[in-house]
Amino acid sequence: EMIRRGDCRLVVDLNDLRTKDGRQYDYLARAQNLLSNAFEEIIAFQAALKEFVSSVDTAYSKEFEEFFIGFEGSFGQKHVTPRSLGASYLGNLICIKGIVTKASLIRPKVV
Repeated sequence: EMIRRGDCRLVVDLNDLRTKDGRQYDYLARAQNLLSNAFEEIIAFQAALKEFVSSVDTAYSKEFEEFFIGFEGSFGQKHVTPRSLGASYLGNLICIKGIVTKASLIRPKVV
């Protein structure tokens, strides 16, 4: 579907990953590891996606330098508000829900 849309982002539903019925592989453990050790898991996920896309359609894989992964579904206890966000969530995949009341551009200072 991602190739058909001409997109470089694949959106993965965490609920589908948890309920996958695999005898040789524990998908529930993979989903839990993805939530608690997101940095390493996402890098591996994106590398596998790039390899898969290049095996399916080499011309399409050369159009994009990198492919990205997006996540949706139930994040469980990792669904937090900006007020409850703390250092304990470092390295975890979390979903933050809130309302943006003011946004501005960040202008870096050159020293």
